[in-house]
Amino acid sequence: MRRVIIVILGIAAVVIFCGPVTTFLYTGLGVSPYGALPVISLPAEPLPIPWFNNQEMTNTFLTTLIVDALLLLLVTFALRRARRGELIPGKNVIANMVEAIAEALSNFADSVAGKRGKAIYPLVATLFFLILLGNWFKLLPGAESVGLLETPHQLTIPGYAPRLISLGSFSFYTVDGTQEVPRAAELHPAAGEAGAAEGLCQSCQITPFVRGIATDLNFTLALALITMALVQVYGVRAQGGRYFQKFINIPALRRGPIGVIEFAAGFLEIISEISRIISFAFRLLGNIFAGTVLIFVISNLIPFFLPAGFYGLELFVGAIQAAVFALLAMIFINMATVGHGDGEHSPAAAH
Repeated sequence: MRRVIIVILGIAAVVIFCGPVTTFLYTGLGVSPYGALPVISLPAEPLPIPWFNNQEMTNTFLTTLIVDALLLLLVTFALRRARRGELIPGKNVIANMVEAIAEALSNFADSVAGKRGKAIYPLVATLFFLILLGNWFKLLPGAESVGLLETPHQLTIPGYAPRLISLGSFSFYTVDGTQEVPRAAELHPAAGEAGAAEGLCQSCQITPFVRGIATDLNFTLALALITMALVQVYGVRAQGGRYFQKFINIPALRRGPIGVIEFAAGFLEIISEISRIISFAFRLLGNIFAGTVLIFVISNLIPFFLPAGFYGLELFVGAIQAAVFALLAMIFINMATVGHGDGEHSPAAAH
């Protein structure tokens, strides 16, 4: 506990004293010659990495591959510890935290789904840790800030003059937020050709290598579609062909007017399944994308001390959104495995 307090006090001291020491970096509120407000773009930005069908890989897809690799390493490490019998908590804080979360998810799956909990748990744990790592990975230093210096992909995005920064033998380029430059290639073709010949853009923005995976609708929508498809798979495994009567209940038509109402309710179930896909995708996208924009704006207006609080908030929001997605998936799977009218046809109801 003493070490934790020392680390927290050290971080607080660095954050507090960084403001006065580095105020020379800023010429005005939110304006700096050593950077500019990052591009706030809903579509993912392409990187010069060849991909399928002569397309370029996007930064969110690259980040997804990195997060997937980290998740596989995490699982491999946990399995190795379990096979060695190292189940007693040690001094590794990360390992203990992962084990505690995994155990909590397992217990919750058992309490919600009962005997089906062990079958549902692997999917729920995978969803939780994938989304959690993706949400927290974008908060690492350099994420969404280190990337390629290139001409903005859209005409509506402002470009700035490049600025060379040299630190001894190490040098790199950034953008000068005090010198906005019009798109030279469109307005002055000669200037644009000269800049291209030099190999450096004239009106520049930074395209980050790493971007939050949940800030891309492609990821959240794909995750929602896969999750709801697996919900149907679990439902069919538990009930067989009878599961589809939830949507098209033809036998119900034999029961007269009440049966017609039950048959019509099946179409509402179809609409409900589609709405869950939309809800899954846009809830996660909206919360994480809004948090990213908030950090961008706060960091640009008040670059020191205040953003630390919002980073802490984003850690909390990232964990909450991962838990919400995983727990809703668990609840939907449990609902799919319980058939309509199970209570009516159970042995207890027969007596």
